Formats: sequence, C-alpha cells, structure tokens
Amino acid sequence: MDGVIALFVAGVLSFWGSLQLGLVNVAVIETAISKGRKPAIWLAIGGVLPEIPYTLIAIYGTTYIDIVKDYSFEIGLTVGVFLLVMGIYYFSKKTTVEIHPEYHMNQTSSFKSFSKGFLLAMANPQLIVFWSGFLVLIQTGSLNIFNTRETLIDFNASGLISPKITFAIGAALGALGILLLYIKLSETYRDKLVLIVGDKLGKIVGLFFILMGLFAIIKNAI
Repeated sequence: MDGVIALFVAGVLSFWGSLQLGLVNVAVIETAISKGRKPAIWLAIGGVLPEIPYTLIAIYGTTYIDIVKDYSFEIGLTVGVFLLVMGIYYFSKKTTVEIHPEYHMNQTSSFKSFSKGFLLAMANPQLIVFWSGFLVLIQTGSLNIFNTRETLIDFNASGLISPKITFAIGAALGALGILLLYIKLSETYRDKLVLIVGDKLGKIVGLFFILMGLFAIIKNAI
C-alpha cells in the first residue's frame, strides 16, 4: 500500500513541480518544434532519469528524520514558509523564452537527444532540495491527509518493492508525463506555446506551492 501511495504522491508532485519552465522543459519544446516528436521523446526520457538518483539521495538524506522529530513543528513551519515564498516567486515571475519559429525536421540520433536530456537534468541538483522539502513534510507528518496513519508514506514499510524505490520511479514518471504533454502541445500550438506555458502554467505552479506552504503552516500552527 505504501509503495502505491509513494508512486502516486511522487508522480503528482513531480508533474506539478515540472510545469515551471526549466532547462529540460525548454530543450524538449525546442526539439519538438525544430526536430520533431521522436528526438524530443528521447530527450525527455534522458531528462527524467536523473530524477531517480536525486530523489533517492533526498530520501536517504531524510532517513534520519527521527533525530529531529522533536522539532517537527519548527521544521514543518520553516518548510511551509519556504514553499510559500517559492510559490509567490513563481506566481509573480515573468517567464520569457525564445523558440525559433522555423520547423525543420532535422535528423538527430536518439542517443544524442537522450544524452542531451540526461546531461541537462544532471545539471539540476536543486532537485535534491526540492524533494528534501516535501520529504521532510511527509516524514514529520506535516503533509498527511489520513487520520489513521502517522505519516502519509511509511518509507520503511515492507512490500514487493520498497516505497523508496516507487517514490523515485513516481518522480521520474511524473516529470515524463508533463514533458510528453509539452511535446504534444508543441505539435499543436508551436509558436503560441511559450505564451501559454510562461504566463498561465507558471502561475499555476506558483499557486500550487502557495497552497502546499499554507497547508503545512496551518497544520503545524493549529
């Protein structure tokens, strides 16, 4: 059960967290527009694989959360404020990205596209910080919708696959889901995509983090 919950929770958080334009997202959009669907898909696959080791680093880094459980109020409140500030930043941020309007179906090897996505994502170690924040909320009980469970996910629960592994896989699948959506939108909208992503989805991401931050603050304050 915990493995399934971990997969779902990580997938949702990763999907929403990946809405904001970043190196991999922009590269996928540019590749879909200039080179076509197949290279963009391979770039997206390469771009989500680092989610797995970075998420596992965050998980094992917060394994010692029991040591600081006596400070769960302070930690939950701090992380909640951090998410709130980050959400306000994303909500008010103006995103400007240039994408070449020419649509040339250039031939690019799958390996080259895959490698480009992988290297771009590896250059984004702040993913560890992103996941560490949510994992602290989960493991201190600050992010829990169940009244019958101490925490939303028990990462030490036994099962066919460890919740730690399914959480990391869910993080990669959630990121892949939004990138595949970007590829589809790139084929449909092309030139209009940047305006759609930059203005509307950026605010949605900000609002999501604001709500998560407020939830953590209210849960710890009450």
